Amino acid sequence: MTAAAEGQAEAPELLAKYALTNTGHEARSFTLLLAVRPWQVNPPQQFLTTPGGARRIDRLAWQPPCLFVNDAAGPCAAEVPGRVTALPGSGGLDLNPLRNAQALRKLSDGEGQASALLQWEFRLSPGETHAVTLVAPLGGAARPPSAQGVDRRLEKVAEGWRGRLNRMKLTLPGSAEELADTLRTALADILMSRDRAALKPGTRSYARSWIRDGAMMVAGLVRLGEGEVARDFVDWFAGYVFHSGKVPCCVDARGADPVPENDSDGEYLYAVAEVFRHSEDRTFLARHWAVVKRVVAHLESLRRTTLTAEFRAAQPRNLWGLLPASISHEGYSDKPAYSYWDDYWAVRGYKDAVDIARAMGEPQCAEKWAQWRDEFESDLARSVEATAARFGMDTLAGAADRGDFDPTSTTAAVNPAEARISPRLLEHTFDRYWQDSEERSSGRRAFKDFTPYELRTVGALVRLGHPRRAQTMLQWFLRYRRPEPWNGWAEVVMADAREPHFLGDMPHAWIASDYIRSVLDLFAYEREQDDALVLAAGLSEEWMKAGVSVKDLSTRYGLLSYRLSSDSGGYRLELAGGLAPPGGGVRLAWPLPGTLPRATYQGGELPWVGRELVLPTAPATIRLAHE
Repeated sequence: MTAAAEGQAEAPELLAKYALTNTGHEARSFTLLLAVRPWQVNPPQQFLTTPGGARRIDRLAWQPPCLFVNDAAGPCAAEVPGRVTALPGSGGLDLNPLRNAQALRKLSDGEGQASALLQWEFRLSPGETHAVTLVAPLGGAARPPSAQGVDRRLEKVAEGWRGRLNRMKLTLPGSAEELADTLRTALADILMSRDRAALKPGTRSYARSWIRDGAMMVAGLVRLGEGEVARDFVDWFAGYVFHSGKVPCCVDARGADPVPENDSDGEYLYAVAEVFRHSEDRTFLARHWAVVKRVVAHLESLRRTTLTAEFRAAQPRNLWGLLPASISHEGYSDKPAYSYWDDYWAVRGYKDAVDIARAMGEPQCAEKWAQWRDEFESDLARSVEATAARFGMDTLAGAADRGDFDPTSTTAAVNPAEARISPRLLEHTFDRYWQDSEERSSGRRAFKDFTPYELRTVGALVRLGHPRRAQTMLQWFLRYRRPEPWNGWAEVVMADAREPHFLGDMPHAWIASDYIRSVLDLFAYEREQDDALVLAAGLSEEWMKAGVSVKDLSTRYGLLSYRLSSDSGGYRLELAGGLAPPGGGVRLAWPLPGTLPRATYQGGELPWVGRELVLPTAPATIRLAHE
């Protein structure tokens, strides 16, 4: 069975091909049956915006070569079936009565449970294949198809996807191919979940577009060469920013949602900056400049609410200078919380606002915003220490007023915020996460479910210098793809795959973005504190010996391509050209434990800075070997 969606946005069509092969040693007669019946896509436990239940079929009509369902064109066959039969729901679920029912012309069923059966009969010699092709309009009028036309269109769709999903190419050894395959699938999941310009986390449970989800999808899309999709989303969402500068948490068919979720301002600013960093499109930046100024002003107004004398008199010191409480974190929907998730995004937003102002040639805005940025980051650093002391914690809290442990949301402090907060608390946070994860993965601690937003921790562990932990966690997450050949995760993954439970959308495009960003960090990431591009920080020894390569990964410095492979008892790094040299250089972060290898380039030795090697200006070939 092969299926694809193809056509213009106003008149898309579903293409389907069913190919039956006689795998036996004798000629045989076959009947291919295709049933059209009410189908329950969402079970009752999927309780969000789409209630569980079956799609109604009230009316059926057969007008060769098309079956009409509820007066709209359904499947149209290139080869007209020999028989088309139908029954109301009272005929039951068994195919045999439906197969032997009267031929369909028109049928009505007041209970909305009508079913039809398209039947083809043919005889096949050993090894012979017979294909039946269908086209079903997903909007617009039906067009009688031809088998050759459907085949050509299917191949055209496949070629298009192959091109889009391989703009950035990751080559890994056979044992790790699933990682690269899942990366391509994750990108496809984001692209398929779009509603025109809107980036949505899914197609059924979530009929809304969040700036939170969208900003993180933008970060993955631009790195994989989908800058146009990212730009279209940011342009579209900017139209819903309130006059006050407040960025709505989400937009749906009713418009912008005014619910206070205080991460939104920083996420919009980050999305604008990410598109610009990867495109250098000043026309795009100029288009957003007026909105950016309103958003920064709104963000600053939020910050100042916790700096007043009245607030300081009424609230604990660890809350001073933070953004006010909100419900942006789903875990705090019971009551607004002083979520550090909001504050990490605010840090990112202030930083990006300064960069945007400088790129726009607005030094006065840049200077003023830089002052706000520094003040806020200083208050945040004091707050996380004070919160740890208030609650007797040796880790970072998820919320300043709750003292909870939430490493998944704390990843935002590492990326994208790169916040200057306590290194000790940061390390302790992810040490504890690692210990908890080991107990879970080893079976020493039972678990009922988890949310694959945890995939963000893989990238955080890489950036914190723990590549082996990152690799171990990634392999554990890959085990819980459901179903595994789909290369993706639902919003909630149950320990028992058969337990009926709310799963959210499946696949889930926001989770796909978490996977993309974390996996790419294994191979390369940008480090803001010293303006460096860091390579290979998350690679395993097995991968390096077998050889890995990255081709055309988008960075703010240009397209990155390199290959790292074994070579005469050591390793060879081949770095391609095309990058604008970062201020802090392109650096190889040695991911293997033990002593560092001797690095040579053009007959000379290159010095290590800690466990990093500052690479020559590309293109370059460096040999790495232990004496």
